[in-house]
Amino acid sequence: MIDARRAAIKKAANMSTRPKFVVGRTVARRGNKYHAKRVVLDGILFASQAESVRYVQLKALEAVGDLHSIDVHPVYELWVRATKVGCYTPDFRYIRRGDATWTIEEVKGKATEAYRLRVKVFRALYPDLTFIELAAKTLIPVKRKTRRRHPR
Repeated sequence: MIDARRAAIKKAANMSTRPKFVVGRTVARRGNKYHAKRVVLDGILFASQAESVRYVQLKALEAVGDLHSIDVHPVYELWVRATKVGCYTPDFRYIRRGDATWTIEEVKGKATEAYRLRVKVFRALYPDLTFIELAAKTLIPVKRKTRRRHPR
């Protein structure tokens, strides 16, 4: 059982470090401001490849029993003094094994000012939830162009 869990976690971790991979199919659309490529996986539209990679990792962890009840893009309404000020849609929500509270997870490439404000309000309204923010570059290796040096 422990070996199966380790193998599944290692497989999910290795998926994010492969330099060349295909997760689902990419959706052709107008170019994104931050160059994120939309991906459809299991009938779910993800805003970026990093988000879809994290989904595969969470599904592997769910298969070995480390977490359960994975929700993708749950919606939280943000109410302040009986006025709805907006909605916040994190990437994932799940319950860890041995924990009774929900864990909210967000995969972010670039944190905008609107995002930071929305998360501040969300964390103030839902202090009992665990909030985790993952950097997209930790999930997908960044391909950097190497500069050729010309001989002098």
